[in-house]
Parts: sequence; structure tokens; C-alpha cells
Amino acid sequence: MYEIQRTSWSEAVLLDDVRGWVPMEETGFDSAIAWAVPTGCLGYRPVDDTGRVVEFYDEQPDGAQHWQSRPFTAEDRQKVEDVAIWYLAEAGIPPQPPSVQWFIKESAAFGPDTARQIMGLIFEREGSDPERILDDLIAVIPKVYT
Repeated sequence: MYEIQRTSWSEAVLLDDVRGWVPMEETGFDSAIAWAVPTGCLGYRPVDDTGRVVEFYDEQPDGAQHWQSRPFTAEDRQKVEDVAIWYLAEAGIPPQPPSVQWFIKESAAFGPDTARQIMGLIFEREGSDPERILDDLIAVIPKVYT
């Protein structure tokens, strides 16, 4: 049976070159996947929000929707971090460091589709709830990283 070996986020490698690595989204779910990958398969880069925008629509009383955008702010960054940390806490995973993007190493079998494969297998198990994500990952990771 697979066991998650990670005991600290500090085990991740700072990446200069991301070739051979799959970027993860800034969600608690994706961070949980990053936590569970085998030793040597987790990397990161600092997040740079420069030029990032938030797009949203404003629905008017008449039902019309108006798309708008605005610069991504420090408050937005904090919300992203807070939601991810909440998910990780619910899953029993330590809080991640702030302002990082996780990367997982491409598996030999799935290459750049490694993350998508992990997610697909979790959803087949009807997973993603933080309360059971670690059990799902323990079942799924060995099918991707062999």
C-alpha cells in the first residue's frame, strides 16, 4: 500500500526550469495532490501576480450580464491562500507556504497529463472532498507513478 512520505512542504525543490513538470492550479485540491506525490516529484516556483487580472460579470436587474475585469490585488491573493489553507486543514495537511505555485513531476506513463490523470482517477472514486482526499490519493498515486 502506498504511503505519503512528505512531512513538510520544505521538501519541495525550487525549480529554475519547469520542463518535465506539470503546473498545478492554486486550489486546496491541487495542493493536496502536490502533497501526496512521491518524494522527488514536488517542485515549486514563487507566484508572480504582476499583470494578473480578475474577470467577472455583473448581472443587472434586467438580467443583462456585463463582463468586467480589474487588477488582481493583495486581497485576492489572500483569498486564494485562505481557501487553499482551509481545504488542506480539512484534509489534515499542514498549511502550505504563501505565494507559491506547485509543480508535480511528469510520470513516465502520462507525461504532461499526469495531473489530469490523477484528478480523473480521484473523480472516478467520487472524491475531492477534503475529509477523504488523502485516502483517495493513497489509492490513486500508485496508478500514476509506478
